[in-house]
Amino acid sequence: MKLKNIVFLTFAFLILTLGAAQAVTFTATGNPDDTLSGTVITALATQETLDYSDVNGNAKTQVTPSTGNINITVLPVYGFSAGALADRNLYKGQTVTNYAGITNEGNASDNYTLTFAGNFTAAGAGTWTINIRRASDNSLLGVLTAGSTTTSEVRSVAEDGEFQYYHQITSPSGGDAGANIVITTTATTGSTPVGQYTGANGLTYGGVGTFTDTATYTIATPLLTLTRTATTDAPKANNPVGYSGGIHDIVPGAIITYTLTYSNTGNSSGESVVLVDKVPPNTNLAHINQTGNTTNVNITVAQGNSSGWAVYYSTQDSPQKDYGNSTGWTSLGTLTTSTTTFPSSNTYVSGNAPWNATWVKWEKQYVDQADDGKTLTWGVTVR
Repeated sequence: MKLKNIVFLTFAFLILTLGAAQAVTFTATGNPDDTLSGTVITALATQETLDYSDVNGNAKTQVTPSTGNINITVLPVYGFSAGALADRNLYKGQTVTNYAGITNEGNASDNYTLTFAGNFTAAGAGTWTINIRRASDNSLLGVLTAGSTTTSEVRSVAEDGEFQYYHQITSPSGGDAGANIVITTTATTGSTPVGQYTGANGLTYGGVGTFTDTATYTIATPLLTLTRTATTDAPKANNPVGYSGGIHDIVPGAIITYTLTYSNTGNSSGESVVLVDKVPPNTNLAHINQTGNTTNVNITVAQGNSSGWAVYYSTQDSPQKDYGNSTGWTSLGTLTTSTTTFPSSNTYVSGNAPWNATWVKWEKQYVDQADDGKTLTWGVTVR
């Protein structure tokens, strides 16, 4: 009985002094972030150790032998990402470049087919020059013309590699304003792609297998429109004595105000802009102003060195009306945003034209495409 107790106590002591089990798992060779396709990752099989002490306090270790190595071969993943090209405007005879590229998001080299197709349906008159080039060395990959609208290129791109290309476009020097061409770029993988995912190592793999992008190149053109409206401010001097019916006939001393409203809804600034208006007979030039509203309209200048509309009058029947030609014209000054409005004030842009003025002309170097619905006013007094 005593012996059994001693044995029991010894066994209990042994249990209390056992160490925790320790696992040695997956000791990989090489860089754990190196996940290139075909990489072999070697790891030991699970190996268990058991630490404990005997009744005399002696440390003991029990080791479970390894059953062998584990070899893991990383499988290939295919896919890519692509950058889109922006639409571009260009002037006649101008050359522009437009860059984009594809990036291999897989873990293996892959062959990518890039096809460039040109649509010349709205190309207008003249010949466009369209070169497709490799960005790294500017080498020519293909040429698009109205008679040869497609060119293809096959490129091998390594893991995490990028292939950059660009469109080099020259519009015809005698082309039509608003004419355009459209280039469609299609990229496809040579292997079956895997949808994009993020691994436990934080890296992103996979991507698209086909990508299509279009870029339109348009010859810049201003689209200016002009409308004119007229209002009258006539006294009641011709009403019969005692009549209060409010008749407003055009009588001597009446004012006629003309409002010129212009817009540029095109894709470039209008250059060397001229507005010309005929002074009606039997009137005196009353005012020339920037706006007929109570608040001045700020006419912006998108580019160039002009600060506003330069205003002129002429007393000739048929003066030259082209931009910059001062023959037959007398300057009234330049409109600014601080010009006093009419008819709230008798202060005009820079004085009155003579009674025999026959034409009014406004000139401005540039009218930007953002100028929409801006107004100029001028007026006459009936003699």
